[in-house]
Amino acid sequence: MPQKMTWHSGYSVGNAGLDEQHKQLLALCNKAADCMEDDSARGREQFHVILNDLCIYAEQHFRTEEVLLGQHHYAGLTGHKAEHEDYQAKLVGFLYSASFGIIDKEGLRRYLSDWWIHHILESDMQYRPLFARAHAAQ
Repeated sequence: MPQKMTWHSGYSVGNAGLDEQHKQLLALCNKAADCMEDDSARGREQFHVILNDLCIYAEQHFRTEEVLLGQHHYAGLTGHKAEHEDYQAKLVGFLYSASFGIIDKEGLRRYLSDWWIHHILESDMQYRPLFARAHAAQ
């Protein structure tokens, strides 16, 4: 992330559970931003932990999101799943490199920033009307 970000209502996808998970992902991205300047052994260790946390939490979130989108018969689900798989593969690559001492903090910062903009704020917003319609029908 270019800088630490704060959640605001414009990031909402219209589902409280997914919004909460997005808030947690944003918090992990902010933790990654915090460790960018720390080149100490502790900073490298923290970077590795954050990468691992991002991988695990994103996987849980993706499963939840994909189930909900499937339940709502989201037409773009196949492409959305492919974006999730690409994200996981990229993070695993960062984590794998870090396990060999190759710490690409700048690459991660750019990737997380791009992911937030292009996936969360663009791709995820495409399914927002599904939840708005479901909420209106209740």
